[in-house]
Amino acid sequence: PMLRPQDLRTVDPELVEWGSHTLSHGLLPGATPELVREELVESRRQLEALTGRPVRFLAYPNGHYTESVRQAAQVCGYEVALAGDGSSVTPQSHLYSLPRFDVGAMPAHMLRLELSGMLGAARTLRSRLMRQRLSSPWAPD
Repeated sequence: PMLRPQDLRTVDPELVEWGSHTLSHGLLPGATPELVREELVESRRQLEALTGRPVRFLAYPNGHYTESVRQAAQVCGYEVALAGDGSSVTPQSHLYSLPRFDVGAMPAHMLRLELSGMLGAARTLRSRLMRQRLSSPWAPD
């Protein structure tokens, strides 16, 4: 179930930090620069009013963004923005398009693997093996 506005202040701020998800949850890549700014600024302002705490993080709706949306997030004062590609965070990850993944239905052992970096390494290895297999002249049709 969704949280109600009054629920936001009851969560221990040492355990949870709230992040913005825009005002209307619309897809930002197709929006005008003015609408993107309004979605980012107003969402942040309202969430800060509800929680009484600064909002430093943004999660792009459906994980979709463009370079101009990424720049807008930075200009609007967010410290980090999360995209939805589900890959692992690496030292090369951009602060305004960090990968995110849903942990809601993830078993605890898978979450531990994800956080350790092992799952990301396994994905990379699988991807390399698949590319190698597909480029092999002996690959089955």
